[in-house]
Amino acid sequence: MDNFIDEFNKFNASKPYIPASPDEVYDYEDWEIEYELIEHEDWNGLILYRLSVLRRHPDSLEAKSGLGDAYVRASEYQKALDYLEPLHREHPDIIDIQWNILEALFGLGKNENDFDWVEKPVILRINETLLDQCYEYLCPKRKPRSVIDICNKLILGGGYQDFQEEELLLALKYDKRFKVEDKGLFGSEISVRRESR
Repeated sequence: MDNFIDEFNKFNASKPYIPASPDEVYDYEDWEIEYELIEHEDWNGLILYRLSVLRRHPDSLEAKSGLGDAYVRASEYQKALDYLEPLHREHPDIIDIQWNILEALFGLGKNENDFDWVEKPVILRINETLLDQCYEYLCPKRKPRSVIDICNKLILGGGYQDFQEEELLLALKYDKRFKVEDKGLFGSEISVRRESR
């Protein structure tokens, strides 16, 4: 990014480029490096890389949260918890931090009640309430929806999803209120059963 800023300022001296925040100072290719490390599941490399980012941007909450995520991906769950707990105390409403703490807890065979939350995250599980929400979402729809669409429209952003889409598809198949044509995750067609007139 520093090279980019220098080059940009050479061509545009009247309006120099000044980063708006420390997070904007990331090198231009940072996302490519992270993509390669994640794609190749090089979790130790990801930890080392995110440590280097944190050294360059010690005040960046994104860099701090990213290191916690790298520990979770590397299955270093206790290290992730030890690292993320003080971050959660400072920033209790940051969802990425909350969800990485949940991943670490679950990786250690614990549950959400085994952590002293400042702000406890919402956890979505397949239960009657969730199936009722699916029914309410699908009821006014004329065209069937896929399970992916249901998750994206109804569940995404509603909390930590503690189930796989395949599990929701199976639960919908066994709930008599739904008509399910199982053609895989993206091809599934789910609608509510309507009484014949």
